[in-house]
Amino acid sequence: MDSFAVRPAPYALYYTFDNDSVADATIDQFNELADCTRSFLEGYFTDKYAQTSIIELDDFLTFLTRSDATARPAMGVFRSVARFNPRSIFYPPRSEIESEIELAFNEPASQLAYLKKLTDELSAGNPFKTVASVRYGEPADSDSVAASSVSGFATAGIAAAAAGVVVLVAGIALLSRNRNGSDEDASVGSFPPAGYKKNSAGSVAGETCAGTTWRSSVNEEEPQDEPLDDAPRQQTPKLNVDY
Repeated sequence: MDSFAVRPAPYALYYTFDNDSVADATIDQFNELADCTRSFLEGYFTDKYAQTSIIELDDFLTFLTRSDATARPAMGVFRSVARFNPRSIFYPPRSEIESEIELAFNEPASQLAYLKKLTDELSAGNPFKTVASVRYGEPADSDSVAASSVSGFATAGIAAAAAGVVVLVAGIALLSRNRNGSDEDASVGSFPPAGYKKNSAGSVAGETCAGTTWRSSVNEEEPQDEPLDDAPRQQTPKLNVDY
């Protein structure tokens, strides 16, 4: 079964020498330092998780990714990978691994153990045998600062674009609501009803009223009943009734 890998963020170790005039370390000497650092962290985490039965550590790997021998303090940038057995009941999160790496180098007793390991195991002539102290920290370079700035601008741009989309959607919804409201006002609950037309003469089906009047669309010329005999037809007054 494949192990479960937890990869903490890259970190830097800053080495202060007893004498700053010490010769700059070569690539081979930095590689030797990396091997010694890997062995130290592997032992540190093995001892830590040996105290629990719910976490089984398979391996703890450490790689040197970049170095600066001319700086004082000298700097090495490392990456580590913790591999846990799938039978583990619990896998520690990335943040826990990062905190433990920091403690391994910054906690006084653990730092002394690391410095002693460097003194005992590095080859003669390796300047890291004379390290007086070591400090854990973030990699200090222009690339990381630039990447952080670009990331910040990108995040701000995305946030602004999202805000613009929200405003646009809200505006469209409001415009649609206003249009729907205008249509309803014109067809529902309006006066006069749709069946009436405005009459400039000022009457509705013969009824006189003040102000604006409206005429019904119903035909006012109703047919008259025919007389049953030959008697002269009498004019029947027309009732102005609106049906």
